[in-house]
Amino acid sequence: MPDHPDATIARRLETLLGTPMPTGHTITRLRNGDQIFPEMVKAMRNAERSIDLLTFVYWTGRPAQVIGKTLEARAREGLRVRVILDFFGAMSMDRDLVDSLEDAGVQVHWFRPPAADAEELVGIGKRTHRKICVIDETLAFVGGVGIAEEWDGDARNPDEWRDSHFRVTGPCVDTIRAGFIDDWAPSGHPLVTPHDTFPPQDTSGDSRAMVILGESEVSESAVSLVKRVLLELATEKIRLTTAYFSPSEDMVTWLVRAAERGVDVQVMFPGTNIDKRLPQANGERAYPELLEAGVTLWSYEPTMLHAKILTVDGLIADVGSSNYNDRSIRHDEEIDLIALDRDLVDILDRDFAADRERCIEVDEEWWEERGLVERAQSAATAVIDKFI
Repeated sequence: MPDHPDATIARRLETLLGTPMPTGHTITRLRNGDQIFPEMVKAMRNAERSIDLLTFVYWTGRPAQVIGKTLEARAREGLRVRVILDFFGAMSMDRDLVDSLEDAGVQVHWFRPPAADAEELVGIGKRTHRKICVIDETLAFVGGVGIAEEWDGDARNPDEWRDSHFRVTGPCVDTIRAGFIDDWAPSGHPLVTPHDTFPPQDTSGDSRAMVILGESEVSESAVSLVKRVLLELATEKIRLTTAYFSPSEDMVTWLVRAAERGVDVQVMFPGTNIDKRLPQANGERAYPELLEAGVTLWSYEPTMLHAKILTVDGLIADVGSSNYNDRSIRHDEEIDLIALDRDLVDILDRDFAADRERCIEVDEEWWEERGLVERAQSAATAVIDKFI
């Protein structure tokens, strides 16, 4: 990739993905709850007209209370505050908090609740997994973080999850906002109110970027195409961090082909502290083929690793809500931000290197030493891997 200027790489991505990749963005990486939540709350408190929040997980604990109280206060001050909660993802949310939000004037929409209508039941497994916050139409946050006590802190122990989130300004904020509107439309509320001014976006930043909205599809979504394109473009190195590494046969093929081209492919995923064993067991079936091709696998041990980050050749970053599993590429609404930003990628690659110090390497010896229970769990997932 060093043989090609950034503009050439941008043009390749624009052509293959069918989305413009303008410059002018400023993208800031926020690492773990200690950085993420204060920055989001600060932006909400500084908002002048509107706050739009979409999340899959909104449970209990300090972040949920602080953000909830902030949204209530801003709504009472006359701002338009809209919140989308995935019905299944946020099912454990404190209903008193929902009541408080609505009493304060916050408009709350539950995304695809169970329904008796047969047509609606067809889409019951199609969830929104997007994490979006847009302030005054010009500042956005995207990434992997949920709003719950698990994300609080700095990944110091199993009670504090490891995650990354991103503060974004620039032209692609329009597309991020469109991702919110896409899931807000079924709410029945107006899409446009006097709070909307459709301002021009800040273009003072140096990053080229685009946003891809993954839709819940019958087959693979745009998110799958993004991942394939980026893995096929790689010539030097791939650094992949994912919360749920349960790759399809196609994904395994793309990673294997990259490794066989001589690309240094390293994949990091949660280890013993994962919150869901099923996708982990399913993903383990791909380890032998990946290891044989020369892919390096890292198991992150201190706590749950929830970040979703792909970097390619020290130049391209793909961050957002999607994982490397069939749930993300077939069944869920997702959002991915693709950036050409060497400084941002350098930060993310250094994060990867730091996290790697807290991992154990999954190699052939590790694979052979698995217990009978782990082997049985992995084998049993073959019949349901399209839904994990």
